[in-house]
Amino acid sequence: MNVFIGCSSSQNISAEYLKVAKSVAQKLAALQLDLVFGAASTSMMGECYRAFENNNVEAVTVKTYEDDLKNLPQAKSYLEKNTFCRLDRIYQLSDVFVILPGGVGTLTELISILEELRTSKDPKLLIIYNYRGFFDKILNLFTDLKNQGFISQELNNYYQVVDNENKIIELIKENYNERN
Repeated sequence: MNVFIGCSSSQNISAEYLKVAKSVAQKLAALQLDLVFGAASTSMMGECYRAFENNNVEAVTVKTYEDDLKNLPQAKSYLEKNTFCRLDRIYQLSDVFVILPGGVGTLTELISILEELRTSKDPKLLIIYNYRGFFDKILNLFTDLKNQGFISQELNNYYQVVDNENKIIELIKENYNERN
């Protein structure tokens, strides 16, 4: 099973987030899942890559910039012409999506995956790790949009919000067991 991890590649964030990414990635890699990610060797993404590499499981990168791939020699790579193609490839390659704290790229991934799940009705699992309330504002925005009638209440059916790493693992194991 392939797990996509969406998270920051910024080198300007607190080391606390690097620890979170490393810990989550180590637990996912221990399940012998293969990693799909955005192909950065820095910051949270780099921690995820190294955790999977250390567990000898496959890492698949999907990127729009060829220079980013040179620091990821062990990863199987797809180079896409733009972010729309990149997001489609990520979606097609992944069975489970785990969204960790991140910036615009991570939010783009979250919203794109959510919309694809909603319109395609795929039985894929989207998990938002709301570490220390990181995603509270966007989750509140979803609630406001639902309350104003811009989006349906069923949107909640397409994602799970968790506030601890162990719940991520539980959900993935449950999802895997349901598929097999």
